[in-house]
Amino acid sequence: MPGKVYFVGAGPGDHNLITSKGLDLVRKADVIIADRLVSNKLLAEAREDAEILLSESVEGTDKYDFEGTAVKIIGQAKENKLVVRLRNGDPLMFSRGGEEAVRLADEGIPFEIVPGVTAAAAVPSYAGIPTTQKGYTDSVRIMSGQGDPERIAQYAWEDIARGSDTLIFLAAPENLPVIVEHLLKGGKDPETPAALIKWGTLPKQQTFTAMLGNLIREAPQEIIDYPLILVVGKVVELREKLNWFEKKPLFGRQIIITRSKDQSAGFTKRLEMLGADVVEIPTIKTVPVDDYSRLDAAIQNMSRDEQRKAHYDWIIFTSANGVDYFMDRLHEQGKDFRVLSGALLAAVGPATAQRLRDLGLMVDFIPKDFVAEGLIAYFLTTDMHGRRVLLPTAKVTRDVLQSELLTMGAEVEQVPCYETIPDTSRLEILRKVLADSRLDVVTFTSSSTVKNFMKMLDDNGLNGAISNIKIVCIGPVTAKTAQELGLEVDAVAEKSTIPGLVDAVTRALGL
Repeated sequence: MPGKVYFVGAGPGDHNLITSKGLDLVRKADVIIADRLVSNKLLAEAREDAEILLSESVEGTDKYDFEGTAVKIIGQAKENKLVVRLRNGDPLMFSRGGEEAVRLADEGIPFEIVPGVTAAAAVPSYAGIPTTQKGYTDSVRIMSGQGDPERIAQYAWEDIARGSDTLIFLAAPENLPVIVEHLLKGGKDPETPAALIKWGTLPKQQTFTAMLGNLIREAPQEIIDYPLILVVGKVVELREKLNWFEKKPLFGRQIIITRSKDQSAGFTKRLEMLGADVVEIPTIKTVPVDDYSRLDAAIQNMSRDEQRKAHYDWIIFTSANGVDYFMDRLHEQGKDFRVLSGALLAAVGPATAQRLRDLGLMVDFIPKDFVAEGLIAYFLTTDMHGRRVLLPTAKVTRDVLQSELLTMGAEVEQVPCYETIPDTSRLEILRKVLADSRLDVVTFTSSSTVKNFMKMLDDNGLNGAISNIKIVCIGPVTAKTAQELGLEVDAVAEKSTIPGLVDAVTRALGL
């Protein structure tokens, strides 16, 4: 029995523009067959075991191979899989998605079409150009400017030039002179405002405006080397007031995030909201420890004794990962949060505290300085002699907190509940980013991210590749590690939080 195919519009570039239904299908798919320009960030939303394929190209070219792609879709569907055919923009507008769907219908394979945000609407909006506006235009015409230039030359150009107030062409750069020439011959006023938009909706978006008659002569060559959106009409004048996207404070700035994939989402979102081009290059990932015997023993000890006294006075969490792995193991041992009653909970910072609160647990103490030293400063003000303290930590971690608590007379059990290991899965993406020479900032959120990032550079002959790049660290301990490894740190977060790190990024860039 055949599976089912969903034709999903991925939007024009910005991975956030996919519909909620489309994103849900991407996350559920057994197989994704994507256009080559679909954002890698969107593909990263797929299940780890999902198969990701690219649409076929005609051998020896970058041109789309309809037949090869159709065969691929049909073959996957006949294996009873949930297939997502992920298309740029909308799956039917100026796309061969409709033809692919017809092939499925002929084969008796069920399918659905999930519309997407078309580039014809989104790209002008991101350039601050409304397609319609009261007092400027009452009509808009959207046309393909791709394919055979001789076919394009046969359009009814007089009707096109005079028939609509706003004209939008999804154009191949080689056809741009043909389009402009025939618009003018068809009667379009050469003084009509026009705009060319390249890389629309992406942080590297470029927009050029001119009068239609001067457009080809004045447009810089670097903008006419990639599929473009051409907008012709009085509405282009509004760009001066409505240009919102390219005015974002971090627009066009490329920033690397090195923290683990499962912890990078919040940081990425904040930077993207400010217009940054964020590249996630996780250098570490967390995994369970090989031996849980010490943690399991600590969990078993949490049950109150015959005097109803809790075994631990304090449980101190030094990371959100520590919370996650500890709680997972707690449940695997057949326990629930009741065994924590009687113990006070401390968290090294707000992210760790929030993870506890999300579980319905109250946090008794968070230091003002979100580092181990902040915890130490607090415990120095209280009598810790004979107090029993549990520290669920990474397998390899700084021992400063345990050491100081022991000095205060506390009984301390520091038990490993996870470990961090190097992650080199995005090495090729890192190579590409460094080769493109657009990188502005590298951020580090722990000493291990610094060490593993620098080792990745060293092991792959990339030494010196970030010598002129801004370095931003989440706190003084991370900054010290970076400096010890030869990096010049440009900014350190005043508070060891994601908002603090974002502020440090803007300071490093002089904004």
